[in-house]
Amino acid sequence: MREAVSQLKESELAKVELSDLKTINSQLKTKLAEAQESLKSNDNLIAYLNKQLNEKPGGFSTTNVGFSSTVSKPPTGGFKPSFNSIESLSKTIQS
Repeated sequence: MREAVSQLKESELAKVELSDLKTINSQLKTKLAEAQESLKSNDNLIAYLNKQLNEKPGGFSTTNVGFSSTVSKPPTGGFKPSFNSIESLSKTIQS
């Protein structure tokens, strides 16, 4: 009789543990999906910023980067954000 009660308790504990593990699994799946979405959004933002950076006149160019001992003058013009660029960025992030 005691053995049956002991087995019943073990069975109940196993059911509770399984339920807890299923909950944790579900939470981890949700966090993974959120992280993947965030990664995709970050990739889109990086692509957009790289495009903006490379298309602007006088902007930074990777072809001019080197390890020379001479100091070069910083590019003139630079990036000046506008409402249009901010709106484009927002649309890109939302996509």
